[in-house]
This record gives sequence, structure tokens and C-alpha cells, in this order.
Amino acid sequence: MSFLNSNNSEYLSARITNRGRKAIANGNFNIQYFQIGDSEYDYNLSSLTGATDHQKVFAPFDYDGGVKYPFGLDSTVSTTYGSPISNNLTITLRNEMGPAGFVSKYSATPIVKTEAQQVAFSKISGTTSLVVPTGTTFNDCEYITLAFESLSGTTITGKTNSLIYKVLSISGNTLTLDRNIPNLTALTGNVQVICNKFSDETSSGNLIYPIDYTEQLNSWRLNTVWTDKPIGGDYNGVDESLSGYTSNRYASVKNLLGYTNSGQTFTNLTGGTITGTTFKNSFDELIEVSPSEQRCVAILHYSELGDISVDPERFFKYDDYISSLTGTSGTSISLFGDLNVSDRDYNKSDNGYFEVYIPFIYYHRNTGATFGALFTMDTTDYYVKSSINSRHQIKFRYLVDEQNNKVGKVFVNNKMIVFDDQELVAMLDYRSNRRYTLPSPKLGLASHDGLAAQSMLSTTGQTAWVTYMFENTSGNTLNSLPCNYFNKILSTGTPSQITMKFSGNSFSNMVTGFTGVTDGFVANKFYALVQTGATPSTNAWRKIDLTSQITGYTSDYINPTGLTGVSFTINYSSFNTASTFDLEDHMSGVTSDYLWNTTGSTTQPQFGDEQPFPGSVRLVRASDIEEMNMMINLPSTQFTKTQNPTKYNPDGTEKSGDKYITEVALLDGNKEPLVVAKAPTPVKRAGTQVFAIKLDF
Repeated sequence: MSFLNSNNSEYLSARITNRGRKAIANGNFNIQYFQIGDSEYDYNLSSLTGATDHQKVFAPFDYDGGVKYPFGLDSTVSTTYGSPISNNLTITLRNEMGPAGFVSKYSATPIVKTEAQQVAFSKISGTTSLVVPTGTTFNDCEYITLAFESLSGTTITGKTNSLIYKVLSISGNTLTLDRNIPNLTALTGNVQVICNKFSDETSSGNLIYPIDYTEQLNSWRLNTVWTDKPIGGDYNGVDESLSGYTSNRYASVKNLLGYTNSGQTFTNLTGGTITGTTFKNSFDELIEVSPSEQRCVAILHYSELGDISVDPERFFKYDDYISSLTGTSGTSISLFGDLNVSDRDYNKSDNGYFEVYIPFIYYHRNTGATFGALFTMDTTDYYVKSSINSRHQIKFRYLVDEQNNKVGKVFVNNKMIVFDDQELVAMLDYRSNRRYTLPSPKLGLASHDGLAAQSMLSTTGQTAWVTYMFENTSGNTLNSLPCNYFNKILSTGTPSQITMKFSGNSFSNMVTGFTGVTDGFVANKFYALVQTGATPSTNAWRKIDLTSQITGYTSDYINPTGLTGVSFTINYSSFNTASTFDLEDHMSGVTSDYLWNTTGSTTQPQFGDEQPFPGSVRLVRASDIEEMNMMINLPSTQFTKTQNPTKYNPDGTEKSGDKYITEVALLDGNKEPLVVAKAPTPVKRAGTQVFAIKLDF
């Protein structure tokens, strides 16, 4: 038997009957009448102490046949049916979800929430082997982060250089990694080996330590999707294949979201067309990128939908989405679980309830001693709208950095975050071998008085593509993917050479000596990478040495101050004699027989390997509940005639005393019960009354 809990006496518990569900399936769920009754009340016992406390009510059940003793409309019981009033609503429920990831960013002092062990620099010896104090600690860690001198216990204490490696195998206390680590044996200090995994599942879910529903139980997944090979790949066209990039199963998602071709427009609420992707160069000038030029994106997605044993009472009964309340700071939103106003703030904007935090990186747009980089969500709704079917549109908001630069999009209804700033995407792909971003240069043209054939650009409309790279010739374990901003410049028809320059604080994360590699990156060579043509090809970049043009440079490591305030010149002579850039010759571990091959192997580490997001995401998740609200109006002079036999004396006269309601039924046009609602404690029938029957869909 199932009885209702009398502690919830203020609510009517409603349930759709089996007939009701069948009516929904047949498309004829149409409520036209109601009945009220006192079928589960015994008036012979109403004088017992406690009045109605002893009267128990069955819970509604599938095969309810309606009301056993319906009240009559009037004293003659001319009818027992009334007409309900419909008042349907959309109710939004919101739940704050704490940071999912191995790092918490609740405050200015981030905390590492996963396993970490300290290793001396003497163990960082330039091989693929890393000896840790306890190998079993990393048994479930597919990826690790090496963070240099940045933790005090579990607290992140300062800026740090770092690298991410894939763990191929563990033997005792030795981790075998996907590529060579740097050789730091000449330095003094320590490195933190951090497991890129975190989950609360094993430590919650019982009576003593129940699940905290404000926490996300699993990390977000990161997929870097490359629909063009990284720069310098596929040299000679024989040794690389995109089919080995496992994240490219999301290439169709890249297309759907408008990052591949011109099959869509990007509009705001007023219908105005806006640009899809932009980035700013080091002089804060906006550069547009067309969908056909979008070579890669990084997709963050939360794939966990709840677990029958770990998360059996998941709050989100219906499909949920990333909350995107429209308004400014101070707009009130109701959060599930916000019971104590002193502990939580009801009045928070989207910026207060959404953040993506990436620790252990050097982000070139940051200023000051920032712990990694923090990204939030813009407050305006936009849509990717199909050019073929105008009804198809996908809602998004911009993902912005702390300087309000657009770096991606938050597809709120799809529960997906996309980085489309291609330099950030390169940094997020662990195979790029760097945890820092590089600024975009400003390009220009310098007139050339010589022959047009000896100019970089001469014919009107001719296009050149330019980026750049740094190199450490003493060893390539610290060499990384070149700058992933590809700038283009068009000829004006005047024979010209190309110039490239950077603003004053472009390379604040570059250090001048190898002893400082734990605090930034080093290089002793600087190259421009250039090609001409309508679209750039991954295997056609020519490497032009510009090191000699650096102000004050003679030898050893480059001082970043010499890179700014200089107009680097790229002329035809140096371009014509330059060698073709091959990524395999530049980076450690990037070889045709290991990383890439003609069959597109997925057994070896690749660009585009799926991994846990190396940071944290926290947000408000929401569900929209379509609520059917049927109002049952009982005037004071109607529905007062009970047909319950216990209310009458043997001679048929009605006993004195109050009457009570125990159930309400909602019926279709054939008087069949579709919904039955019951009160845990019988409700006294008195005067004008209104009952609300709520069902959500």
C-alpha cells in the first residue's frame, strides 16, 4: 500500500492515470470536467481526538476509476461535474553547479582538487620516462600536467610554465609519456606532477556523505577539432593524415555551429547580421575570420547525464541548459537549494554564475600576476541561423576574456562551450607542446622600387599569408607549434614588400635565459612563416629567419624587448630562397612513424586527442518546466452536497458537522478520469475555495 505523507498537507499530489497516458499517446488529452469527493473520509469517526489526523489517504495510482463519492453541484445532485479553468505556465528551475575540473576557481586563490606529487628537477631529464614517488597514484590518470613550482599544498601560489603529457604506461614508479620532457637537471627546484582527473563519485552518495547536488560530478571533455592539418604538417604530402585525429568525429559539429562554410548567418535578437569569428592583433585591431578560414575549434562538452547508482535523484528531470538570464548584475534569479540567504546571494548576473578557468597557462592578453586565464559569458543572445532553412537557429552567447575580447561561443541550449580563437585552440591541444599563447602581429606594405617580379606582392588582389614562430636550437623538447593566428594581406597593385610588427607588451611571458624556463618560454631564433595564394596550405609555408632584425640581438636567448617597436621586413629575396617549414623537424616527438602515418593510426598520441578539460567550468544549469495548472473553483453555494454514506443517519438525514475533501479528479469529455489528485490530510469544505492541480511536462 502507498499512503501520502501528511507532513505535506499544503499540497495536492496529482498523477496522470493510465487512461490519461493513453490519451496523451493518442493525441487527445483534453480535460473538460472535474469532480471533487470525500471518498477516503469516515464521518463516523470525525469526533476522535485530533479531528482528521487519523484519516489516511491513498496516493493516486494508475488505475484510479475516478471519485467514489463525488460531491453534488447542488442539494438535488443535478450533476457532479464542474468545468476547470486552465492557466498554463513555463517555470524555470535553476541550480548552481560548482567547478568541474581538477582545479577550483571559487576565489582568487585556486585549489588543485586532484592527486599531485612533487618531483625534483633532477628527475626531469629530457626522456619519455618520469619517476614519481608513488606510481599507483596515477593509475587512473590518462593525462598529467607538469607545473613548475606553483603549489603550496594544494593552493596555486603563482604564475608558472607547464606542459601536459599523455601517460602511455606505468611500471612501478615510472611513468612513460608520449614525448620527451625537457632536460632541467641543471636547475634547482621542483615540479608538481598533477593528475588531470577529478570526480566526487567515489566519495559521496551515502547517508553519511550524501551527494552535493551543487557540484558537477565529472569533468568537462575537451576536443580540439582540426579540419586542416596544423601548420607545417603533411610536408611532401605523404606522411600525415587527419583521420588519425580522434576529435575529428566532431567535425560535423564544427560545421553545424557555423565554423566551416557559408551555410549560415549570425544574427542578434533584432535580426542584424554580425561577424562569426574575430581576433585582435597586438595593436588591438580587430581581424575577421571567415568560416572557410576557421581551421580548428576547441569544444568543451559535459556528457554526464546522471547515474542510476551514483546520482539516482538527479535534479534535472528534463533536458537542461546553461542558464543565460538576460539582465545586468543584481537581477534576481531563483536557485535550487538557495535556502539560506546569508550563505548565498540571490542577486547574481550571468558573469557571477558562469566561468571557465584555465590554470597554469600564460595568456598573452592578461596583465599582472594572473593565475592562468578566466573566461566568462557575454549577456546578449545571438543565433546561428541557417541560410537554407530560416527556422533553424542555434542560440549562443559570446565567451569573453577578462578584457572583454571574444574568444569563443557558449551554445547555451546545447550545453557546449567552443573556443574559436585559433591561438587559444592551439594552446589547448596538448600536442602543441606549449601552455602559453602568442600575440598576432600587425602587417603592412612597404613600397619596393625594384622590379615587380622581385616584390612580395605586386598584382592587385594578390594575397600573402603570414605568421611566425620561435625556436630553441639547443634542444627541441621546448619547441612548440608556431603562432596559430594566420594574418593575410592583399596587394594594392604597387610592388611592395611585407612588414610585421608587435606592440610594446606583446611578449611579457618570454624570458631571457634557460634558467627561467619554469617562469615562461625561451628562444634563440625568430622566423616569419609566409606563403602566397588565395587560401593557405599546411605544407606550403616558407621559413624566413628574422633573428638578425631583432633590436640589440647578438647571440644567446632573445630579449623580448627587442621584438617590439621594430618593423620586420619580409622581402622577396629571402622568401624565394627560404626552405619549406616542416613541423616534424621543429618539434620533439612529431615524426612520421610515431605521431602521423598514412593509415591515420589512432593508437598513438595525436593532435586532437580527447582529454579532460585542463581547467574547470562552473555555471548555473536550468530546466524549463511546462506546467499545466488547472484551477478548480468551488463557490460557497456549490459542491457542498456529499454522497458519502457515513455522513448520513439511518433515516437519510445528514449528520451535523463539517465536510471534508480528499480528492479531485480531472476528466475528459467522456467523463473518464485522466488525472487524480489527493490531499494527504482531508481538507475542510468551507466557503469559496480554489484548488490548483499542477502537472509538469
